[in-house]
Amino acid sequence: AAQTHMLAVATLSSTLSSVLAVTTPPRLVVGLNKYSHDAAATVLDANSGRVRYSAARERLTRKKHDGGGCGALVAAGVASAGATLLDVAAVVANNHHAPIAPLERRLAAWAESSNAGDEMISRLDAANLLPEVPRRIEMSHHLAHAAAASATAPFDSGLVVVMDGMGERRSDLVGRVAGAAPLDRVDYSAAEWPEYVSDALLPGYDACVQAGAAASDAARESESAYLFETVVARGGRRHRVLRPVYKRWAAETSQLGFSDWYHDFDGLGGVYSRVAAHVFGDWNTCGKVMGLAPWVRGWG
Repeated sequence: AAQTHMLAVATLSSTLSSVLAVTTPPRLVVGLNKYSHDAAATVLDANSGRVRYSAARERLTRKKHDGGGCGALVAAGVASAGATLLDVAAVVANNHHAPIAPLERRLAAWAESSNAGDEMISRLDAANLLPEVPRRIEMSHHLAHAAAASATAPFDSGLVVVMDGMGERRSDLVGRVAGAAPLDRVDYSAAEWPEYVSDALLPGYDACVQAGAAASDAARESESAYLFETVVARGGRRHRVLRPVYKRWAAETSQLGFSDWYHDFDGLGGVYSRVAAHVFGDWNTCGKVMGLAPWVRGWG
């Protein structure tokens, strides 16, 4: 799932071409799921859209659902494409826990602390931070899921429903586009992640139905729905265009411990995680529960 998610993140150079189009060399686009569980990277050819490399961090570390930095993945992916970091035209990233820019600003200070481990220090690697890449884009979480479905769908139009219990904070999805300060009061530097893409930039967002805790800046995406269609651009290239039509927000609960509060989210994603915590002892095995669910009738 993480690889499909990040494949779509990178593929947004064609899916949302009006926002993320890569029109000049260098020739690679990198998509990243950074710092949360199931860290992953995909490397695409910027001109053809062909996948040159796609892998989850767990494939390198042999730790299931491994999260954190993506430096080793990016280095391996760029090398497999016969290129260097200088050949990367754009990077598109997401971390559904919190915005990436303020987090990466703190990395140097954290790495210098006496208890910093190898993982924290490795996050300072150029292959993870990609400071010299011309375009660095951060994208909201449910939009990345919707892009995954629409970009790989075998038909030209349709409806995408995203039911991820912990999506983007409303303050980030709407506020960052409007230039508002984030909840953690750490300023976003235009020199760090100058482009932020969320539903609020897409056509139709103003008319999108907002439900649940939509009035709270601390609420997170719980369920979202998007319509997509295929348009033919100049030169005959086909693009998928997304339009948000529904978004339900869920209030954050107590954050005493990540595993203690995530599966209390008001939404279907939270329900699967709660069941997973009871069945397998780990909220993050929700994917197993989803995979087993269709077999219930046969077993019953």
